[in-house]
Amino acid sequence: MIPQLLADGVVTGSTYALIAIGFTLIIGVLGVLNMAHQETMMIAAVTAAIANAAGVPIHLGAPCALAASVALGLAIERLAIRPVSRGEILTPVIATVGASLLIEHGVARFYSPDKQVFGLPLHYYRLGRYVQISDAQIATVGVTAALAAGLWLVLYRTRLGKAIRAVSERPDVAACLGIDVTRIIQLSVALSALLAGCGGLLIGWLYNSAWAFMGIHYGLKGLVAMILGGVSSVWGSMLAGLMIGVAESFTVGYISSSYRDAVAFGLLILLLLIRPHGLGERIPTRD
Repeated sequence: MIPQLLADGVVTGSTYALIAIGFTLIIGVLGVLNMAHQETMMIAAVTAAIANAAGVPIHLGAPCALAASVALGLAIERLAIRPVSRGEILTPVIATVGASLLIEHGVARFYSPDKQVFGLPLHYYRLGRYVQISDAQIATVGVTAALAAGLWLVLYRTRLGKAIRAVSERPDVAACLGIDVTRIIQLSVALSALLAGCGGLLIGWLYNSAWAFMGIHYGLKGLVAMILGGVSSVWGSMLAGLMIGVAESFTVGYISSSYRDAVAFGLLILLLLIRPHGLGERIPTRD
């Protein structure tokens, strides 16, 4: 069972990692915990399912779904975060929680509160004697690795990445240097929503379903992965997402599926007791 459980865990962890990286980008640039971020993942899956049900080919439906995800992310930043960003530290968190509930129930009202068929077929392949894997699982791991590598290149090898890191470090100094801080924030939010949207499409394909409240489950796991990995570490968030996925897979295989959701929070408590700053965060030292 071990090779199969490991493969399944890496696939599940990849979906958590995509959402965690999006959380990391937003909190790094805006300094705000966006509790509605996971809805950009949900809207991509739902949009793709609606397009597929209407007979739209996936190569046209997927870009529309990602565009919907980016548009929703920008709307959340403009309407729920920016107006209250100068208030108390918890105000944007509460505002985005309200936005998340509004989006979820709005989609449930006008689409469906129940799981709907995503509509893409799965094809299975056998790797060796013990591992069976689907094309969706292969795509999930491959796309996650490609997006993480692409994000690293953008952040550390482009002028846009330098601007993002400057705004994340000191937005006031970045503005004095001529960087359009508002534009960089919007681009960062769009990038994080795009990552989450890709995660939503992959999740919908993996489990052949999309529903209005799917963001709750994956958003919590992505949030835990972001905290475990270190709030400012993209690679730490990705590693933590994979750890959670593998741990969940082995828990389901050897103990019980009823303990699956407890694994992430158990890992969170354990790791924070050992390393409070997360896996990827540099521990500050005293002079």
